[in-house]
Amino acid sequence: MACRGRCFSAADGIPGKPVVHEEASQLGLTWYFCPAHLGFHAMFLFDGAPQPFCGECAVLFFDKAHCAVWIRQYDLPAVMSNSAQVLDDARADMDAMLSEIDDARLDRREADPDPFAPPGELQAGVFREIPKHDWTYSSLSTTLFPHTRIPNMFLLEYRTFQGALAYQPCSKNIGISGIFKSLRPIDEHGDPIFKQARTWSCMVQAMQGLPRELRWVLATIYNFCNEMLRQDTDEDTLWKMRSWLLHWYTVTDELLELFGIFVYTPDIDWFDRPKSRSRTSAERSESLESYIMGWSDSDRSSGGGTVIRRRPGAGDGRDNGSRADAWPHHHHEHRVSAIHAWLASQPHLPDLDDTPSSVKKQQQQPQFVDLSVGTESAGSRL
Repeated sequence: MACRGRCFSAADGIPGKPVVHEEASQLGLTWYFCPAHLGFHAMFLFDGAPQPFCGECAVLFFDKAHCAVWIRQYDLPAVMSNSAQVLDDARADMDAMLSEIDDARLDRREADPDPFAPPGELQAGVFREIPKHDWTYSSLSTTLFPHTRIPNMFLLEYRTFQGALAYQPCSKNIGISGIFKSLRPIDEHGDPIFKQARTWSCMVQAMQGLPRELRWVLATIYNFCNEMLRQDTDEDTLWKMRSWLLHWYTVTDELLELFGIFVYTPDIDWFDRPKSRSRTSAERSESLESYIMGWSDSDRSSGGGTVIRRRPGAGDGRDNGSRADAWPHHHHEHRVSAIHAWLASQPHLPDLDDTPSSVKKQQQQPQFVDLSVGTESAGSRL
């Protein structure tokens, strides 16, 4: 099957070679199209590695894999021809929705002093909130299929606001697995409220048999959080879009109740000041990284018994025998040498030691991200 996102590789001395996702990887750099991050992730792969689907985030796919190293310096932006118009339309729809929400709250403020209480008629008309005529709804898959690499992980195909088909990772253990830690170089300073929403939506999405309306809302929350966690999102935008997220949490609660599903949206402090790249903080980000979905009688679980606290650092049981901390040091050195030797042999790639001065101000050495341990390193320290 042809690659729909035009992923390409530089292998066997052939630059721009189309990727065949069903085949094992070859030694070299491969650029995978990632609709969630609007770019092509540059992954250095060793021979024989499995490959992600086109539209699946390669950084998440290769989480804790020794066969791949993310070389962020070679990431490329991806812009669809109609993405600007689609995104403008989506923002206009968001603004119109926020205006309707504000009007409804103003009308009922005298009856109920709580400005964040949902409109009373929402439950009766909750299905009107689902745009079934929109292509994000009509093209949404309702089938979860197993991840080809990560145990107990599933994928759900959805369409982004820009119109590209992508995959949402789904797992009830996605919080404690720490898979999103691989994205720290991208969203380390992102607003924790949207990080929490992203994790929560992936946990609930992993449930079997969810109705299409609920799957669409969960995919929309995931899609929206990826937009809000971009590095160029400012604090004013985060404040404004929290209301949009709150609205979809309210719709989700109504749908969960109507369908008799005992899951609850996160309880968070909406008035806590958003965090963005322009306002970094040393505070630990509050997220669902230490939570897992499932039923429990524990007094540490939520009221509905659907969210259980687990100690941080609990693993997901995969790759236990081949984690990087169990590898001898000379294996890491061999990988580093192999990567540098291959890069040096490619005449069509820029020299990693020849970083432009404009980039050096922000990045003194080329940055590698060793996905086997989820850490970012410079130069040869993989």
